[in-house]
Amino acid sequence: MIAKLVANGHKVAICEQLTEPKPGKIVERDVIQIITPGTVMEQEMLEGNKNNYLMSIFKNEDKIGVAYVDVSTGELFAMHVVENFENQISDLIARVLPSEIIGNEESKAFYNELPLVKISGVSKLSVYYDWAFAKENSSEVLTSQFGDNFETVYELKNKKEII
Repeated sequence: MIAKLVANGHKVAICEQLTEPKPGKIVERDVIQIITPGTVMEQEMLEGNKNNYLMSIFKNEDKIGVAYVDVSTGELFAMHVVENFENQISDLIARVLPSEIIGNEESKAFYNELPLVKISGVSKLSVYYDWAFAKENSSEVLTSQFGDNFETVYELKNKKEII
């Protein structure tokens, strides 16, 4: 059932019971995992040798950063789009075919106007939390994952739209 929901683009929250049931008491439960089309890691839910990309688009006025990752393999790519936004983003989406696309509020309006999005069945962009795109939060997560010098190693210095 989970695989069918995720394959149809839904997000699925997995909950667990945290306390033992007792008469007259409410059993405590909590979400332990959220599975989305771009975060599937269970082998039986993945399509053979096809990558399962999660793409993120961040737009801030005339600057756009795009990143995509396959969480099942660890493959990561990030770029700062500086010109010809519509064509570059459309080409990247058509080449990568992400299972899920997230972005900030400003990127959604841009994304929805792309001719590729209007005429094809590519993934819809889901607006994600603004705090997730704040450089401080992103830098903290990337530092814990890749080390203190990740900006130098991945050539991300002074590229706020990518981080």
